[in-house]
Amino acid sequence: MRKERLRLYLPEEYHESIFEVDFVSHISSGRNIIFFDLDNTIEDYDHYTPSEKVIELFKRLKRLGYDIIFISNNGKKRLKNFTYILEVKSLTHVRKPFTFKIKKYLKYSNYNVNNILFIGDQIVTDIKFSRKLGIYSILVKPINRKSEKWYTKINRFFENIKLKQIKKILPNEYKNLGLDRKG
Repeated sequence: MRKERLRLYLPEEYHESIFEVDFVSHISSGRNIIFFDLDNTIEDYDHYTPSEKVIELFKRLKRLGYDIIFISNNGKKRLKNFTYILEVKSLTHVRKPFTFKIKKYLKYSNYNVNNILFIGDQIVTDIKFSRKLGIYSILVKPINRKSEKWYTKINRFFENIKLKQIKKILPNEYKNLGLDRKG
């Protein structure tokens, strides 16, 4: 039972950044919707607009055929510049890892969870959220831990506890995912 609970915090993939994800293979396998976390996944907390590198990636993702949505615990003000510049949708005040708001959105949008990727930088919010929904999850290394807000630092405390438990109880999964590189 403990192993199963811990698997809620295990992503299907781990990468150093969003730029390492093999988006071509995912779209080929039918995953044509990407739910992105914003802070420390796309840009750090101190940036209020996307970098040129992020803009180019999003253009490429759209050319591949992806529908992209920011799924964030932030409000509209934080996401406004990103959604405008990148020309993507957003769902704000989601309250990850709780799933009630996104379940309504999924029902309304007619999205199938089998067609969605979720990419984020925190296991206690992003990964647990996507795993509870049955969405394919990708964890990326946080861009800049020094820029994180106090509430994210609390999440990181719990994240470190979960990672230690995973390393001890699910050592093969921990190693195979490369979580020892997370830092």
